[in-house]
Amino acid sequence: GTGNDILKGGDWHKDRYEFEAGHGQDVVKDDGRDSKDDLNARNELGFKGAKLADAEFIRFGTDLIIKAYGSTDSVTLLGYFSDSYYSRSFNFIFDDQSVTPYIDPIWGKGSDDILTGGDGDDMLNGLNGDDILNGGAGDDILNGGNGDDILNGGVGDDILNGGAGDDILNGGTGNDFLNGGDGGKDRYEFETGHGQDVINDQAYDSQGYQFGSNDVVFKGAKLADAEFSRSGNSLVVRAYKSADSVTLLDYFIHNNYKAFIFIFDDQSISYDNVIKDYIFTQNGLIIKYKVKCAAVIVEVIR
Repeated sequence: GTGNDILKGGDWHKDRYEFEAGHGQDVVKDDGRDSKDDLNARNELGFKGAKLADAEFIRFGTDLIIKAYGSTDSVTLLGYFSDSYYSRSFNFIFDDQSVTPYIDPIWGKGSDDILTGGDGDDMLNGLNGDDILNGGAGDDILNGGNGDDILNGGVGDDILNGGAGDDILNGGTGNDFLNGGDGGKDRYEFETGHGQDVINDQAYDSQGYQFGSNDVVFKGAKLADAEFSRSGNSLVVRAYKSADSVTLLDYFIHNNYKAFIFIFDDQSISYDNVIKDYIFTQNGLIIKYKVKCAAVIVEVIR
C-alpha cells in the first residue's frame, strides 16, 4: 500500500510483491531459493500499470533500486548484488513483459584456481587456495575466499570481495566496490580512468588483531598530483586530475579504518602524514599545508 514499507516474504519460498503508482519508497529483504538449482522458487515483483521501458534500475552499493512510475516511488532489494546468488532470485513483472536476470556462478575447486568471466555479468567464487579471478566485461562479483588472491574486475561496475588472506584488488574501469576482507594486508591498485571506486576495509580481524596496513596504490601519479578530501566520515582521494576518485568508507571514525599506506610513484604517506602534514579547516577550505607534502586537503562539511 501507500507509505514507506519494509517487506519480507520469508526465505526459501516463492513470494509475490505487488506495487503500483504511489506505493512509496519500499524495501524488500528476501532470499528466494534454498539451492542454486531451485529455479521454481523465484520471487516475483509485480509493477502494476508500468511497462519495462518505464523502469529505471539503479545499483547502490550491494542493493538494487527500481523506479517504475516516473516519480519518487522506489523498491530497494537489499543485498541484491551481495556475494550470494540467493539474493538475485527475482522475476520482475511489468504490464508488457517480464525479465529474469540471473548470474550463473563460477566456482573454484578449492585449490589455486584461475577463473575468468565472459562478456556478461559473472559471479566468480575462488573458495580456498591462492586464486586469480578475472571478471572481464560486465558488472561482475568476484569472491576470493580464503587464500592470497588476485582479483581483477575488468570493464564494468564490479564488486570485489577478497576474503581472508593478503589480497590484491584491481577494479579496472567502472565504478567498483572493493573489500579486501577484515584482517590481512591487502593491496588496492588504481590507474587513470579507473572510475569512482569505493573501499570498505579495515586491517583488523573480529578479535581486534591487526594484520598490517593495507596499500592503496596510484600507478602513474605523484603525491603532488593528489587531492585528499573529507566527505562525512570518509576520505576521498583524487590523484589523476579528473573525475576518478577513491573513497575510503568510515576512514575518520575509528583507527581500524585508518590502516592504509597511500603509495604514489615518487613517495608514500600514511594516516600520520595526513593528520600531521595537512590542516583541515572548519569551512571546507585549506589554509595551509607543509611543503614536503604538497598535495591538497579539502574538508567537506556535511
